[in-house]
Amino acid sequence: MKFKFAWMYALALLVGISFGSTVQAESPDAIFKAMIKTAEEDRADHVWNALPSSYRSEINGLVKSFAENMDADVYNKSMVIFGKLGKTLKEKRDFIFANPMVGMMAMQSPIPMEDVKKNVGQFADTMQSIANSDLKSLDSMKSMDVGKLLSNELKSLPSMIDQMAQDTQGKSVRDSMINTKITVVSQDGDTAKVRVEAPNEEAEEFDMVKVDSTWVPKEFHQEFMKGIEEAKGNMANLKIPADQKPMAMGMMGMAENVLDQMLAAQTQAEFDQAVNGIMQMLGPMMGGGGMGGGMGGGMGGR
Repeated sequence: MKFKFAWMYALALLVGISFGSTVQAESPDAIFKAMIKTAEEDRADHVWNALPSSYRSEINGLVKSFAENMDADVYNKSMVIFGKLGKTLKEKRDFIFANPMVGMMAMQSPIPMEDVKKNVGQFADTMQSIANSDLKSLDSMKSMDVGKLLSNELKSLPSMIDQMAQDTQGKSVRDSMINTKITVVSQDGDTAKVRVEAPNEEAEEFDMVKVDSTWVPKEFHQEFMKGIEEAKGNMANLKIPADQKPMAMGMMGMAENVLDQMLAAQTQAEFDQAVNGIMQMLGPMMGGGGMGGGMGGGMGGR
């Protein structure tokens, strides 16, 4: 799908983003107009309410099923680490960008370092918000409502995605969506066809179908249901074998310890030493056992 709305479809498949209730759901073009409204107002909570009720139920059900099948110790610890990573990005930003290893990785990145520096604060804030939301533990996830998550912790998701598009592609998805023309070509009972004309894009026509009295693109509906069934089938695979859990917890414990050292660092040298600890930990797994040691002299001697 070439059209710029594709990123919204992908996002909706993953988290069920909602569409504003201010758009009339009985109109075949409502879903597209709601996407435009999401871009105009920069609010992720304009997605959930206009999705078919069965979609919302399926998504919330998957979240609950995940919480019931995933190992609580492993998941909860991973979210603690996720939150500390966000805090490290926020509080140790200058140390991070002055680190030699980060500089080496930046040279391989398609995103200019200045753009990364400009946006890392917002990214870090979102990470910490997620880590403090109902996603923080499996117990809270069992009763979590995805719509509320999008109304609060993830409300700035559209602007983050648009900024990423600008940094990697040099163009704004938001601007393209706001200036898109939507036309209902035909409507016959529970089927319709909608034409979407985005700036500098070939026009596309979407076959629409009704689900729970709500119009959605036929292709999207088919992919959504397929994705739901696949996700349900994969829930049993979330279980971690008992003999592998100690290693997983041990690795996460080491990662958390390194982040704690980074957060405690008061000088660039102390921070670089903590980074060196990561390289020593990852070196054997990457087949570069000597890499950590090689970097140690350069970073520890600041």
